[in-house]
Amino acid sequence: MKERRLTAAVLTRFRQELLRRERSAPTIEKYLHDVRTFAVWLDGREVTPEAVLAWKRELVDQFKPGTVNGKLAAVNALFAFAGWPDCQARSLKVQRRAFRDNARELTKEEFYRLVATAERLGKDRLALLFEAIGSTGVRVSEVKYFTVEAARLGRAEIALKGKIRTILLPGKLCRKLLYLFFHLAKHFKGAGVGLRQILDMMQFQKAYGGHIQWDTVRRAVEGLHSEALYGDVDAIGLCFGFTPHKLFPESHPEALLADSLDGGVYGRNSPTRNYSFNVTSSALSRNSGKGNLFWLLFPPASHIIAGWPELKDHPKRLPIVWVKRIFRFLFVRRGGKVSLSALRKGKERVSLLRLYGLLPGDRSRQKER
Repeated sequence: MKERRLTAAVLTRFRQELLRRERSAPTIEKYLHDVRTFAVWLDGREVTPEAVLAWKRELVDQFKPGTVNGKLAAVNALFAFAGWPDCQARSLKVQRRAFRDNARELTKEEFYRLVATAERLGKDRLALLFEAIGSTGVRVSEVKYFTVEAARLGRAEIALKGKIRTILLPGKLCRKLLYLFFHLAKHFKGAGVGLRQILDMMQFQKAYGGHIQWDTVRRAVEGLHSEALYGDVDAIGLCFGFTPHKLFPESHPEALLADSLDGGVYGRNSPTRNYSFNVTSSALSRNSGKGNLFWLLFPPASHIIAGWPELKDHPKRLPIVWVKRIFRFLFVRRGGKVSLSALRKGKERVSLLRLYGLLPGDRSRQKER
């Protein structure tokens, strides 16, 4: 009887057979990896039923049942192809679970915190990726089918593992994909935006501007009272060689560009700008439009809960959090220099918000006029 050995020629023919059967690339890669692992374990010995059983016993000692069955499926497929059915090993019997382990579940609160953290770090694309997966249930490998065209149609056609299925995209996800400006405006009202966020918007317009309903964008920006900000973002994009779709006239592009350059790539290049968020946030929430040291040191829980998640379950700990923040401001962060510079930066950014008419009091006065 001819010897049964795992040679390079056998593996090459096995790979060609998997391609002929139209197996997906990840499946082929996994099967070949597991077969090579078995070949290394054999160390040049002949493939026999006894050797396969000995390898199976070692796998059981090292891996979980699901992993063991996956590796056995790979070598069994090879044995069926090579005409060695007597070498195939039985899979482990695993009782089907009627429940799901809570440790494998992502709670609603954890999901929202994950998205909020990505947005707070200026990683808007990552936040959109989390929302796309969370709202549709697609696999990570299927995200590539979420195109602007799919967002415009409200559905995505996904072809994977020989199957084609249609995923309906929620309206909120479509709007977020088309209106990156809302993310930019939100960060601008906080610690500021960086050039990355402005250029992302420009790249989006350059690639997909023909699919955007610009009348809808105009109404949405007007509803946000951010016409001047939108016009200046387009003006900055024009300076960088883009040709954005002009909706609103420019207002103070040099002020926005200076603030963006000072903020770095994502708008939060230093603790000073991070802490100045409390000043701008308090100005946006108070009709007086004045940010001061009191609001910097004693912000409401809603303004700092992202950095202090313990407040969500224990809101009464807010005074303790205040003390910790004050200690960090005055003693840990360069001897208090950060707190004073954050106050100055916050006042500068409040003036910038007023320049764009984004403070509540400014909008009221504009309506009176």
